[in-house]
Amino acid sequence: MIPQTKLLCEMCHDAVQCIVSGLYDDAAEVLTKALSDIQQEIVAASSTEESPNGSSSPLLVPQYYQVDMDDEPSSSQIHVFDATRNMEQHKIFAAPLIVPVSNDTRYQPCSNEQYQFIITYNLALSYHLAAMTQRNLQKLEVALGLWDLIYRFHWNEDLGLVTFHTCAILNNHGHGLQQVGAEKPARDCFESLLCALCLCVEKKTHMSPVSELDSCCWNECFFHSVSTLVLKDPMTARAA
Repeated sequence: MIPQTKLLCEMCHDAVQCIVSGLYDDAAEVLTKALSDIQQEIVAASSTEESPNGSSSPLLVPQYYQVDMDDEPSSSQIHVFDATRNMEQHKIFAAPLIVPVSNDTRYQPCSNEQYQFIITYNLALSYHLAAMTQRNLQKLEVALGLWDLIYRFHWNEDLGLVTFHTCAILNNHGHGLQQVGAEKPARDCFESLLCALCLCVEKKTHMSPVSELDSCCWNECFFHSVSTLVLKDPMTARAA
């Protein structure tokens, strides 16, 4: 029988392939099952007082999660228009988080909580992209709930996240809020995104989770969100 962790790893890889292929509903279906499975793993580990890192799981994850990007920068982001706000173009950061193959020795063993974060992030992304391509408000509301959940628990230091992940969550959450007309919460997201980007510039921080990756794509995406949705506010523009 295939170990449960290997099945989860395969589901994550299948979901990533669905996302990059535009099969967002299929990805959401796979990730929903994977999320249920990993939550059961967490409950089981808690009941037996076992450490998530104490198992012999073949699943590995990078210390700073890798972002799946193709050679062409445009393939890692999706351009969308809100039919009611067609004077501006907004960008979703559409690159999913990936789980590296188990024989890649560069990465630390993955905890259940890290695994849960990757699955939940990609599930939110799947619903968000499906909502925008299908013009489906119900799916966008599901995505917004997931982005809010991710933002609240991504501060857990044990997840080993970096500023990049905060920026990606803020960018996509703010985009979704703006699409449903929640202008004030959306602006709050993008102002927080601006603060994170300014902090990185001040500290000369390289935000890319894996140094080999070309960061031009997501840099352009995040700065585009800030420039079009925050800098149009005179007070924020002066502060920037």
